[in-house]
Amino acid sequence: MTDPTAFVTIAERLRRASGNDRADPVAESLGGNIDDAYVVQAINRQQWAADGRKLTGYKVAFSTAESQKLFGTNEPVYGTLFGDMCVESGATIPG
Repeated sequence: MTDPTAFVTIAERLRRASGNDRADPVAESLGGNIDDAYVVQAINRQQWAADGRKLTGYKVAFSTAESQKLFGTNEPVYGTLFGDMCVESGATIPG
């Protein structure tokens, strides 16, 4: 995918769903391309930072060959953590 407008549209869809129980699937729109997914992630990271959310770190998933195979990837994936995602050690996470 090379259409910048499509990236922005997908990013907006994900932001609207943020905090809700369910998000509309976007993987098909991205054609399974991890690089395109990271473009969308960067758009949202920049928007959330502009909205005042404080970037506090990063998360990594699928760091083992077994988990990568299970989820159909061949490399770890990463994402951004913001301050409003943090909880105190020992705290109960609402579910």
